[in-house]
Amino acid sequence: MKKIILSVAFFLILAPAVRAESKVVASIQPIHSLVAAIMAGTETPALLLDGAASPHGYALKPSQVGLLDQAELIVWVAPELESFLNKPLRTLAEDTSVVTLMDIPELTIHPSNDHGHGHDHDSKHGNDPHIWLDPKNAARIIDVVYDKLVTLNPEHQALYQANTTKVQQRLEQLDAEIRTILTPVQSHSYMVFHNAFQYFTRHYGLQDAGVISDNPEVQPSVTEIQHAREYMREHHVRCLFIEPQFPANRVETVREGYDAKIGTLDPLGTSLAAGPELYFILMKNLAQTMRNCLG
Repeated sequence: MKKIILSVAFFLILAPAVRAESKVVASIQPIHSLVAAIMAGTETPALLLDGAASPHGYALKPSQVGLLDQAELIVWVAPELESFLNKPLRTLAEDTSVVTLMDIPELTIHPSNDHGHGHDHDSKHGNDPHIWLDPKNAARIIDVVYDKLVTLNPEHQALYQANTTKVQQRLEQLDAEIRTILTPVQSHSYMVFHNAFQYFTRHYGLQDAGVISDNPEVQPSVTEIQHAREYMREHHVRCLFIEPQFPANRVETVREGYDAKIGTLDPLGTSLAAGPELYFILMKNLAQTMRNCLG
């Protein structure tokens, strides 16, 4: 009998720990960061797309489909951004709660093509999905996700409430800090390669001179390059901004013959570690990169 007990004990020691999947899933890093900040001290929400993956044209892996099937709460932006989620979300169990952030009332929503000179490859969808780049939108998202989490886990309400209060205070401080960083360069013109930043630029009153390309996945056309160069000349554009997932040579062609600088703006936090701090670092990085390039 003693041998059997020892064998069972030995097996239990060697058996790998079974980790329960998170009941909460967030689609992209900036949204995951806000959700993780509310949940700090309880479980960690699962992240669907890590920093290296772009939501444009993404295909889910079987393990990610499994994550969605097991989730009790899924937080995503909208079909305009994570189109790969349209079909999986339609097949979920009826009791799965899904928060589509662009459906939240009182959110500031801008049309996709409401962006100065250019228009965006997403314009057929109507609205620009990069809502998290306005800190006032982030604050509203926090409130809505808090309510959903309390419904899901009422036993954690006190902790969620304390975290939410702390995050809202930090968002106010962040907003003020970014405004201070950007005020000296508010009158300086620039262009972006892809229409992804108007929530940020409009909130902070920056002089966005327009968008270079309709489709960020391909090299700008001859017509787009000509229009961009005319615009650069007319508006004395100081800086051209590109995103890390697109090669810089796509704006080098536009810049030929001009002394505009090139800067890299990252709306998704691709190089940052996922977690509660990511959103705050991402937003300050955007502000500092703009200040450095335009200053």
